[in-house]
Amino acid sequence: MLRSTSIKLDSWKPVKLLARQSVDDSILNISCDPKGDVVAALTNSSISIFANRELLDSIPLKRGKQVYVSGNTNSILALTSKNLVCYDLWGQIKWEYLAVDGNSALCTTPNFDFILISNGKSLNKIGRFGEILNETNFNDEIVDFSINNDNKTVVSTGTGLFILESDGTVLDLKSSTQYSNIYSTNDHFIAVSESKMMAYSYGGLELWRKEGKIVKDLNFSKDGTQHIFTSDLKTLVCQDRNGDEVWTYRSKENLQGAYSLDSGRMVGVFSSSVFHVIDASGHQAWSYQAREKVVDFSFPSHGGDVIIASENKLHWFQNEGF
Repeated sequence: MLRSTSIKLDSWKPVKLLARQSVDDSILNISCDPKGDVVAALTNSSISIFANRELLDSIPLKRGKQVYVSGNTNSILALTSKNLVCYDLWGQIKWEYLAVDGNSALCTTPNFDFILISNGKSLNKIGRFGEILNETNFNDEIVDFSINNDNKTVVSTGTGLFILESDGTVLDLKSSTQYSNIYSTNDHFIAVSESKMMAYSYGGLELWRKEGKIVKDLNFSKDGTQHIFTSDLKTLVCQDRNGDEVWTYRSKENLQGAYSLDSGRMVGVFSSSVFHVIDASGHQAWSYQAREKVVDFSFPSHGGDVIIASENKLHWFQNEGF
């Protein structure tokens, strides 16, 4: 057992460090496929692709912002400030999309049926082979957007909140609030501003609101019946679909990067050089003290492995107790 690994709940033993790999530059973010076999690490100068914890290739890439691994199409997406590039798992370019800018963001459907990418006031729908399927234009700059499993997209702009149906129909919710982040699940979505979070149905009905909280890194579990987020920097909160608190987990350090498995049985979050695993009741199951700052992590869908990225290293853990 490593001295830097602390297991709080005996039922989660053992936790094993399987491998550690270094990369040549500072890691920005990572992504793994649903099985955890393939991991892509985006750095300031490249993408490093690992298969079964071994380096396959390192591809030069400048001004990278986000990396995403798709399991069912054997593709890796890399968004930079000048393009969107789709690679195969061996690092060969499959296609490239150029209509992006420094503020562009992307999201995909769970099955990677298509990709949505913003560019100024337009939201573009791209097929898995790089073909442009549709373009929707708004009157103001797009701030954030999110898509659910039924291909309904919620878009926040500088002056409004909109629902984009799968057939291209746009519903204007006539919102006077500028929302910085949008989070979607099957039957509702949550919009977050600087001082409040609000839940809406896809018909535009306000379901509930909470005010006076700084909310970050919200994501859903249990088919949308629960969601977790970091609140006021040092608290991890789990709420039910009505916005009522299920549990809280507090840290002495600022928390970031919170992410839950779909089952809700495991949540990951990190603070400076410490990675925390939280169980379904809000208790710390185990933690890992890295020797350098933790910057990101990724779970496969089964939760049996945990991949942690520190500044220049990837750490693979076997989560046997889970």
